[in-house]
Amino acid sequence: MWELTLRSGDPWCRDEAIRAACDCPTGRLTARTKDGHLIEPEFTPTIEVLQDPERGVSGALFVKGGIDVESADGHVY
Repeated sequence: MWELTLRSGDPWCRDEAIRAACDCPTGRLTARTKDGHLIEPEFTPTIEVLQDPERGVSGALFVKGGIDVESADGHVY
């Protein structure tokens, strides 16, 4: 991913870096143009519980599709 980003002058590397960021299962990786425009896929509004079946546990919530998340003090993320 990082090597592709460093070589983003090559259109193939740029497209692969964007695809890798958009495919990040947690949404932690994001792609931006050099002028700061955010590139991200359109998600259907969904809340999913990440599962680890090998350990028999559930993980974090994956909130996507423009759903607002509000903290206890009223801050909206």
